[in-house]
Amino acid sequence: MKKKESTKTLKNSFYYLSAFLVLALIVLGCLKNKEQSNATELVDYVDPFIGTYKEGHTFPGACLPFGMVQLSPDNGYRGVKAYNYAKTSILGFSHTHLSGTGPYTLTNYNNILVMPVVGELKTFPATLKDPDDVAKRNLENRLDELSVEEQQKMERMPADERKKKISLLLKEEKQKAKDNLAKAGYDPTKPVKGYESGYSHDEEEASPGYYAVSLKDYNVKAEMTTTMRAGFHRYTFPETQNGHIIIDVTHSITPGREAWVKILNNRQVEGYIVGDMEDNHSRPLKCYFFAEFNKAFSSSGTWNGEEVRHGVNESSGTNRVGAFVNYSTSAGEQILLKVGISYVSIEGAKNNLNTEIPDWDFDRIRNEARNIWNKKLNKIAVKGGTEGQKTSLYTSVYHSLMFPRTFSDVDGSYYSHFDNTIHKTNGRPYYVDFSLWDTYRAQHPLMTYLEPERQNEMINTFLDMYDQGGRLPLYVSYKNYYMKVMIGDHATSVIADSYRKGLRDYDIEKAYAAMRKNAMKSGAKENSRTGLDYYINLGYLPADKVRESVSVTLEYSYDDWCLAEMAKALGKKGDYLAFSKRARSYENLYDASRGLMRPKKADGSWLEMCDELPTIIKTEGHQYYSCFDPLWVGVSPSRHYTESNAWQYLWHIPHDIQGLINLMGSREEFCNKLDTLFTMTPDETGPEYAPLYSKIGQYVHGNEPVHHVGYLYNYAGQPWKTQMRIHQIMKQKYLAAPDGLCGNDDMGQMSAWYIFSAMGFYPVAPAQNVYAIGTPLFEELTLDLGAYYGGKKFTVKAKGVSEDNFYIQSATLNGKAYTKTYISHDDIANGGTLVFEMGPTPNNQWGIHPEDAPPSMSDNYE
Repeated sequence: MKKKESTKTLKNSFYYLSAFLVLALIVLGCLKNKEQSNATELVDYVDPFIGTYKEGHTFPGACLPFGMVQLSPDNGYRGVKAYNYAKTSILGFSHTHLSGTGPYTLTNYNNILVMPVVGELKTFPATLKDPDDVAKRNLENRLDELSVEEQQKMERMPADERKKKISLLLKEEKQKAKDNLAKAGYDPTKPVKGYESGYSHDEEEASPGYYAVSLKDYNVKAEMTTTMRAGFHRYTFPETQNGHIIIDVTHSITPGREAWVKILNNRQVEGYIVGDMEDNHSRPLKCYFFAEFNKAFSSSGTWNGEEVRHGVNESSGTNRVGAFVNYSTSAGEQILLKVGISYVSIEGAKNNLNTEIPDWDFDRIRNEARNIWNKKLNKIAVKGGTEGQKTSLYTSVYHSLMFPRTFSDVDGSYYSHFDNTIHKTNGRPYYVDFSLWDTYRAQHPLMTYLEPERQNEMINTFLDMYDQGGRLPLYVSYKNYYMKVMIGDHATSVIADSYRKGLRDYDIEKAYAAMRKNAMKSGAKENSRTGLDYYINLGYLPADKVRESVSVTLEYSYDDWCLAEMAKALGKKGDYLAFSKRARSYENLYDASRGLMRPKKADGSWLEMCDELPTIIKTEGHQYYSCFDPLWVGVSPSRHYTESNAWQYLWHIPHDIQGLINLMGSREEFCNKLDTLFTMTPDETGPEYAPLYSKIGQYVHGNEPVHHVGYLYNYAGQPWKTQMRIHQIMKQKYLAAPDGLCGNDDMGQMSAWYIFSAMGFYPVAPAQNVYAIGTPLFEELTLDLGAYYGGKKFTVKAKGVSEDNFYIQSATLNGKAYTKTYISHDDIANGGTLVFEMGPTPNNQWGIHPEDAPPSMSDNYE
């Protein structure tokens, strides 16, 4: 998700073509932790390399839960996926990353890169001069700059012809890069060497809070660990008179940003980089750092662009700024480096460092990080299952607890873009990097059990944003300001879900007022609901006025239901009725003749069916596809569905599945339609959006809008099909390998889906306080609810479960026969035991009656 808006799908074609070329380099299933059979602690089951190849977009480096710092290797891939398992060299180790977002996320982190070097000093990475890398970057820019007509021409090409065209464009760009390299005095027939180093996965190790790798070009072992706001490096050097450690301040930041670095003395360096959203230079954000070495360096210098300045201790500019320090070392000598960061000031970075790492005991910090993660992981205990399933489970817990990011310093200070002021919290952290369009679905509901105190803190952060900027964040909030990237109004979902579960450590009336304002009052484009006036007046978003109109309408319907449930709980009956009515807006886009949610124009007419490939209609401030093709995803901003097609978004009425069944006519018709989704062709018309390996028919598990869909058979009396599909998804789409995720992990959402599903249930509609039952993965799984829930535990037992025995035969809850295909939040929060008898064939009589189905809005609408 979070893709660059104009030509993302065209670039995906180029991206997947490139990925195919490196596929042969991957040794699938390579695990980098200890042998699982010898694991004595849960951290030993975590494999941070899962998701670092193909679509997962995770990173393997060291971090703490919700930490400000993620100290991880970068090996040349752009932006958030700075590490790619297929790459054969490492550029260095930077201190901030995102986890699992799309390759075209509209923000850059990867701040403050450090790299140890032996021999000739280089102050640039080869990726800046390598013809292949330069050609790829230039091609991306070239695709971005296509006119609407050129985009349309590319989209309408057959897939093979499109790939051939992109290959030719890439060849052109590579030749241009070689020509420019020759003009600069380099031999374009020979690889250009920068400060990067080759490495081998056989000499690479990652575990929670720790990362290590041998840098082959320099015979240096690099190790790193972290605290919340500081990174700790340990470099073991060979004997050399020519050792260096470089600090590349401008690494992986949008070009043209201001940077500054200063060498204070022979042990300390400080500086900052002004980062911002890509293509949005109006709201910069400084990342400050303070670095300290355990050994005095013999000499030092800085660089600015191509100019290397030996003995010059300060440098600034907007094009490649950094510093280097020089050492003579004996064989096996270790140089330690501590780096604190802050988004407030250099003094803040220094205070963060001195508070969190006051000494030079690397192993102590590493062990503390391991213990912190182990404590978190121990909230879920399992018996049975394979070693691979345990690895997938605990790695998923690890990934789900990385973000949102702590943004406040140790003294509570943080910078707000909402009012351009430095604020200070009252004893609690302030968080940023909410990826709400993804994480409202399962990651935040999971946190109500694993991290309820922190969930309360995050809702207080939302309210701070409301106080400072006048709005709750809608769907994402990277780097502490509003972003117009995805769709929906999902802080509302997070607050409503938390409130209904009893998490209420915040100003509830203020929260409700903020939610209501988002739903009722239009505002600035970046911080208010898209097309809100159309939605209120027409009951839907018109395709000829608003981008991705069908998806936006459906998501607003759900968010309004969340608001209605909150209003009902607070005794606001008028609002409850009004928002409940708006929660039925999805009905306005259901085309009974097609059995799909179809784009509708402002005059009330359906968008015409396609009898040929769609064209792009461009009006003032808007462009859209001219006709409706149910299998067409297309390219934003012209598309009618968000990262999906009509088949995938049909089911996005999580709050009222019974209402959708009613529209389709019967439970049987509903199940037939679901069957078709999973068994129909996986092909798309138009440019390929989702890779085949993420699909089961038109079900695309690699993207969030369908994450609840496998559970929907429960609502229509065929729960054994839910059991079959959830088992299939867990088995096929989650592997204990670098390519083990079939889609972007998206800040923990993909992982949270697996955790809930392994438990045996899933939150189809957060704020409903019920969970649809799927099929449990382990013989026994116990959720430790912690002090917030009075020390209670909830256990799921699956008797006889195995690879073949995944069908539920019967169930009991706390010793009583249980036929419902859902459990409630109270069932979990009160503690207890849910027991399933499992078998190899479906029990077509368990959970089939209407009263056994999970509830929907249509069951109790007033």
